[in-house]
Amino acid sequence: MSRMKKRCAAAVFLLLIFLIVIGKSSTNGYNRTFARGELTALRGQMHAEDGMEAGLFCEGPGVSLMSGTFSFSITYVADVEGSSVAVYGDGRDESPAYTQMLPISDGTDPAEFTCVFPDGIKDLQVRVSYGGQGYFEMIELKIKSEGRICNDYVAITLFYTALALLFLWLRRINEDKTGLESSANIYLLVTGTALLISLPLCTDYIKGGSDFAYHLNRIEGIRAALLSGQLPVRVHVNALDGFGYGSPLFYPELLLYIPAILRILGVSLVMSYQLFTVAMNVAAGWTMYLAASRIFGKREIGVLASLFYITAVFRLGAGYYVGLYGWYTAMSFLPLLCLGVYEIIVGDASKWIYGAAGFTLVLQTHILSAFLSCLMIAAACVIHYKTFFRKERLCKALKAAGLALLLNLWFIIPLVYMMVEPMNLQELSFRFTEFTVPLALLFKCFMEIGFFTMKEGAALHNVVPATIGPALTAANLILLLPFLWVGMKRSSSCARVRRTGVYLALWGSVSLFLMSRLMPWKAVAKIPVIASMLAYIQFPWRLFSFVLLFLCMSGAAGVWLLAQEYGQWKRIAYALIMLVSFLSAMYYLNGNNGEHVLLMQTELIDSGRIANGEYLYEGTDIDCLPDWAGKVTVQKREDGSEKGIVISDYEKEDGNLSFHYVMAEPEAAYVELPLLYYPGYAAWIDGQRAEVERGEQNVLRLWLSPGTQGTVTVRYAGLRIWNAAAWISFITLMVVSVYYGAKRWKKYI
Repeated sequence: MSRMKKRCAAAVFLLLIFLIVIGKSSTNGYNRTFARGELTALRGQMHAEDGMEAGLFCEGPGVSLMSGTFSFSITYVADVEGSSVAVYGDGRDESPAYTQMLPISDGTDPAEFTCVFPDGIKDLQVRVSYGGQGYFEMIELKIKSEGRICNDYVAITLFYTALALLFLWLRRINEDKTGLESSANIYLLVTGTALLISLPLCTDYIKGGSDFAYHLNRIEGIRAALLSGQLPVRVHVNALDGFGYGSPLFYPELLLYIPAILRILGVSLVMSYQLFTVAMNVAAGWTMYLAASRIFGKREIGVLASLFYITAVFRLGAGYYVGLYGWYTAMSFLPLLCLGVYEIIVGDASKWIYGAAGFTLVLQTHILSAFLSCLMIAAACVIHYKTFFRKERLCKALKAAGLALLLNLWFIIPLVYMMVEPMNLQELSFRFTEFTVPLALLFKCFMEIGFFTMKEGAALHNVVPATIGPALTAANLILLLPFLWVGMKRSSSCARVRRTGVYLALWGSVSLFLMSRLMPWKAVAKIPVIASMLAYIQFPWRLFSFVLLFLCMSGAAGVWLLAQEYGQWKRIAYALIMLVSFLSAMYYLNGNNGEHVLLMQTELIDSGRIANGEYLYEGTDIDCLPDWAGKVTVQKREDGSEKGIVISDYEKEDGNLSFHYVMAEPEAAYVELPLLYYPGYAAWIDGQRAEVERGEQNVLRLWLSPGTQGTVTVRYAGLRIWNAAAWISFITLMVVSVYYGAKRWKKYI
């Protein structure tokens, strides 16, 4: 690449970053209009006429907002005075935060007022009441933040500035190198493509999907738990309106600490999600580049595979619109795990660290992806038993497995402990055999969101864009072109690339077959053990992440081989195949621009959304939990009266609870607390440890001795063995980081 071309490419990349930062500068607050159709008409219509009964007319919008000052503008038509507006929080009929009478209006002069919410507001309800006389019609409600209420623009600027500075540093140290010999040029292609495909995230909203609310709640749950003093996080103390939810005990979420920390630093939930998603796009590109370039020994193949992977419609759909966020994040690290397995079994076994790192990152993002990876790894070991079971390779495999175990011990031990507890895990099971994918759909050229398929009554609608796409399909078909065998005979490097490409294409094809309707899963599922396993895997299309993993690499090999055969058309071939891939992705993303908005910037998610409650103890009825909310419940006598325990000075914040009690009963009695029980909760009475247990509806129960009084404090402390496992994992991480960091440093001095 000439000096002028290098400068132009650098300028385009830096301009892209600059435009993204400038474009987001206007999205540092809240500005949303609610049409009357988005408000609740309590009388079935949005207008009232003279003679109708006075009273509450409409309310909404039910959003939750960060702390700050907000201006309200209500557009309406009223020909007489007497109607009014009031602002409430938490959706309760308590004292309003603001009230105002509404004057006469012809719909062109809205009523405006300002409210200050120092601690934010949950379930905001603007309630309009009809005065009982004249005509009244509600038109719209506008809410706008005043001044800066979040640190979104600071976070955006720092994030993209870091990407730009890294590029400039790579460009400086690679000044003498050209083409793909320069790390700066590779960075330009991989990171630049990731940023381009992230442009749909440059908005002030998130568009909803089936699982988005749950995963956004995980981010908020980690934030609240960290603020309450938990580390690592075991219970989301804000969930279920403060009763808590033990999702982290079953669903790994280590990487979600990143957006959670951004939330603590004052970044909005929408922006925290968007920046993390951009980071995962960049990570997906780089892990795929690393894997493909090392497996094939060709940087060009690494770049092509990376571009295929970044623009894969299936991957983008899972993360952008459907909300399968754990799965989407795991796909960013599957290539690294694949590389580790390759190195241990047939490559350079001294690179076993890739396997440990890859498995750790996959496990810490999506446990089902980690389980399916284990099955794939086992199959690969059996197929390559002649090389794998050699002493030196087996030793490296054991090292990788041992390190992965130590790094993840902090999560594995609590998971094993909780798996034998009486939880609602049956809610996780699905009829696996009824969600296979029609084969023709997998090769659809341009994909709208999701697909609709009926098989024996099971419907799967708007779930995943299950298509390989035209570019990736064509790239893999190139491997079958017979004339390439001629070139293969002339070049040993081409022969190796083709053999490896065909081998990976076979893995991808088998994975594709297993998720399609061609696979007779109903017959296989007659074996009880397999049926049980399939039920918890839930959906055959979870294998699509492996289809993409293998076919992106094999497709890149096909394009590279074609370019070697027709060298003069090399750049045109590369550009054309990647253009089709990029256009397919943009067609899909643009086609889903009409999806409903789930969350706007500075809005917060409803903490009561916990999917199907699979991580609750059996017998928990969340509809009954309000009976325990906001108080200490004293044990009742047989006649229904409370026992003689006097409670005072009750306080509860971020999952930490305290109160003072005076016990007037002659025998031991208990109190029940507004926290759901999970192993690890602990209580102290005047500094002395007291045990808690599961009570009615599985809330925390604490027994008090007769004739005593004192101050009780309750917080989540974790079990000792869990905390010891966390220390082991942390020390292991530090030792490994220092060891490999020192080795890397020696190369530069």
